[in-house]
Amino acid sequence: MPKESPEFWARLERGHHVAPRTTLFVDDSATVLAAARRAGVRWIYQVLQPDSTLPPHAEAVGFDGVLALGELAP
Repeated sequence: MPKESPEFWARLERGHHVAPRTTLFVDDSATVLAAARRAGVRWIYQVLQPDSTLPPHAEAVGFDGVLALGELAP
């Protein structure tokens, strides 16, 4: 089931006890990130350089962006 599907998020919550309101989700696809937002995921970040052979995107589209997960550490 694709992550863009509302059913993906419902099954993830039911089958794996993933609570959207306490979940961090990182992806490079704005479509997938928008689906996560609709599902109620609390922290959402867009990967700005999904392909290390290409330069990073200048900014995220509609989401906070990160180059690396280490940027999210306290």
